[in-house]
Amino acid sequence: MPCSLEEYLKTPAATIPRVIKQETVGRYWVSTVFLPINHGFKGLTRDLWFETMIFDNESTHEIELDGQMETFRDDVYQERYSTLEEARRGHAVAVEHARRLMAEAL
Repeated sequence: MPCSLEEYLKTPAATIPRVIKQETVGRYWVSTVFLPINHGFKGLTRDLWFETMIFDNESTHEIELDGQMETFRDDVYQERYSTLEEARRGHAVAVEHARRLMAEAL
């Protein structure tokens, strides 16, 4: 939903749908989300509002943050997009990439 940064910041975080699609492909987790802040560089790149990443569920490590141990998965793929349609297509591409990674591991 198009809105200004001011409108976005006034919206309760719990009501903002950020997840476009997420799924597991073998040992990999593919996640496509809306980024609340434009990750494009003004004048240098196009606007980038969506991101797909692939995380390796079997490659984790723990880091202490604010006195608590947090578990992180290694990421193996990342791509950003300008539009929701690009993000949906990009998610499908990432799922195929994860399937290829699984096949190579066999």
